[in-house]
Amino acid sequence: MASFQRVLNELEQVTSIEIGLVPKRHVTQPRPRDMSLVFLDGSGREIGSKNLTVKDVPTPQLESVSAHGVVRMEIHVNSVYASTQGHATAIAEIEFFKKA
Repeated sequence: MASFQRVLNELEQVTSIEIGLVPKRHVTQPRPRDMSLVFLDGSGREIGSKNLTVKDVPTPQLESVSAHGVVRMEIHVNSVYASTQGHATAIAEIEFFKKA
Protein backbone atom coordinates (compact mmCIF):
# COMPACT_ATOMS: atom_id res chain seq x y z
CA MET A 1 0.00 0.00 0.00
CA ALA A 2 1.29 3.45 -0.88
CA SER A 3 0.65 6.29 1.59
CA PHE A 4 1.02 9.99 0.84
CA GLN A 5 2.06 12.73 3.26
CA ARG A 6 -0.67 15.04 1.99
CA VAL A 7 -4.00 14.62 0.28
CA LEU A 8 -3.69 14.27 -3.49
CA ASN A 9 -6.50 15.35 -5.77
CA GLU A 10 -5.17 14.13 -9.11
CA LEU A 11 -2.46 11.61 -9.84
CA GLU A 12 -0.48 10.51 -12.84
CA GLN A 13 1.13 7.14 -12.46
CA VAL A 14 4.23 5.92 -14.27
CA THR A 15 4.78 2.17 -14.20
CA SER A 16 8.05 0.58 -15.19
CA ILE A 17 8.49 -3.18 -15.05
CA GLU A 18 12.11 -3.16 -16.13
CA ILE A 19 14.64 -5.14 -14.07
CA GLY A 20 18.20 -3.88 -14.38
CA LEU A 21 19.55 -2.29 -17.53
CA VAL A 22 20.13 -5.35 -19.73
CA PRO A 23 17.59 -5.51 -22.59
CA LYS A 24 15.18 -8.45 -22.30
CA ARG A 25 16.30 -9.16 -18.71
CA HIS A 26 12.85 -8.12 -17.55
CA VAL A 27 11.50 -11.50 -18.76
CA THR A 28 13.45 -13.48 -16.13
CA GLN A 29 10.64 -13.00 -13.58
CA PRO A 30 6.84 -12.86 -13.89
CA ARG A 31 5.72 -9.33 -14.75
CA PRO A 32 2.40 -7.69 -13.82
CA ARG A 33 -0.18 -7.88 -16.58
CA ASP A 34 -3.48 -6.86 -15.03
CA MET A 35 -3.38 -4.53 -12.05
CA SER A 36 -5.98 -2.75 -9.94
CA LEU A 37 -5.37 0.55 -8.17
CA VAL A 38 -7.71 1.25 -5.25
CA PHE A 39 -7.81 4.82 -3.93
CA LEU A 40 -8.57 5.40 -0.24
CA ASP A 41 -9.36 8.52 1.77
CA GLY A 42 -8.02 9.33 5.24
CA SER A 43 -10.56 7.06 6.95
CA GLY A 44 -9.65 4.10 4.73
CA ARG A 45 -12.85 4.33 2.68
CA GLU A 46 -12.57 3.46 -1.01
CA ILE A 47 -13.14 6.56 -3.13
CA GLY A 48 -12.25 5.15 -6.53
CA SER A 49 -10.39 2.50 -8.46
CA LYS A 50 -8.79 1.86 -11.82
CA ASN A 51 -7.99 -1.36 -13.64
CA LEU A 52 -5.07 -1.35 -16.04
CA THR A 53 -3.27 -3.74 -18.33
CA VAL A 54 0.51 -3.32 -18.35
CA LYS A 55 2.32 -3.97 -21.63
CA ASP A 56 5.09 -6.58 -21.50
CA VAL A 57 7.90 -4.19 -22.43
CA PRO A 58 10.93 -3.01 -20.40
CA THR A 59 10.17 0.68 -20.87
CA PRO A 60 8.23 3.07 -18.61
CA GLN A 61 4.51 3.27 -19.24
CA LEU A 62 2.41 6.31 -18.39
CA GLU A 63 -1.11 5.80 -17.12
CA SER A 64 -3.36 8.72 -16.17
CA VAL A 65 -5.63 8.30 -13.20
CA SER A 66 -7.95 10.73 -11.49
CA ALA A 67 -9.09 10.59 -7.90
CA HIS A 68 -9.83 13.33 -5.37
CA GLY A 69 -8.84 13.26 -1.70
CA VAL A 70 -6.44 10.32 -2.01
CA VAL A 71 -4.40 9.56 1.11
CA ARG A 72 -3.56 5.89 0.45
CA MET A 73 -3.62 3.58 -2.53
CA GLU A 74 -3.62 -0.21 -2.75
CA ILE A 75 -1.94 -1.88 -5.71
CA HIS A 76 -3.25 -5.34 -6.64
CA VAL A 77 -1.51 -7.56 -9.20
CA ASN A 78 -4.37 -9.65 -10.65
CA SER A 79 -2.44 -11.56 -13.32
CA VAL A 80 1.12 -11.80 -14.64
CA TYR A 81 3.10 -12.52 -17.79
CA ALA A 82 4.67 -15.91 -17.06
CA SER A 83 8.37 -16.66 -16.82
CA THR A 84 10.18 -19.98 -17.21
CA GLN A 85 12.98 -18.94 -14.82
CA GLY A 86 11.49 -17.13 -11.85
CA HIS A 87 8.44 -17.11 -9.63
CA ALA A 88 8.51 -13.72 -7.84
CA THR A 89 6.56 -10.94 -9.55
CA ALA A 90 8.90 -8.09 -10.44
CA ILE A 91 8.08 -4.38 -10.43
CA ALA A 92 11.12 -2.11 -10.70
CA GLU A 93 9.33 1.12 -9.78
CA ILE A 94 6.05 2.93 -9.60
CA GLU A 95 6.16 6.72 -9.44
CA PHE A 96 3.28 9.00 -8.61
CA PHE A 97 2.99 12.57 -9.79
CA LYS A 98 0.50 15.23 -8.76
CA LYS A 99 -0.61 17.44 -11.64
CA ALA A 100 0.64 20.99 -11.32
